[in-house]
Amino acid sequence: MKIKYLILGLLACSAMNSAYAIDPKYRELLIQSGCTQVSEMQGCDIYKSKGENATSGFVTPQPQQMISNQSIHQKDWVAQKADGSKLATIKIDDAKRVWVNSKRVFFVKKGKDQLQFKKDKITYVIFTEQNRYSQSYWHNQKANMHGKIIVK
Repeated sequence: MKIKYLILGLLACSAMNSAYAIDPKYRELLIQSGCTQVSEMQGCDIYKSKGENATSGFVTPQPQQMISNQSIHQKDWVAQKADGSKLATIKIDDAKRVWVNSKRVFFVKKGKDQLQFKKDKITYVIFTEQNRYSQSYWHNQKANMHGKIIVK
């Protein structure tokens, strides 16, 4: 009895998935016009170009474009080992989002003048005031290692 319900459920799910697919021609029209399905319902014309729709106020910058525009003001930091070799490259943007070795760190403690975060068992502390940059450091308590973090 359970097998019948399981088979019936799988068939229903497989039939439902195809109903949500977007036609490839329609997708191309959306990409070409800069519209989304939501903006089309609000009046964006999929038969016009991105430029024409932008003058009408329907096309907005894509999230990736906004990130690349913000990265112009990004600060680069280098965590150094005691011997001066590079441990990690740290990037911090204006919104105080952090990347360590090009991997985003999502849990960042933001204090008045410092950022503290942990990545791969290493705790990083970066002071955001320019006169305290030289006090930034990292430490790995388990391996009993520590070092400084400098601005590139």
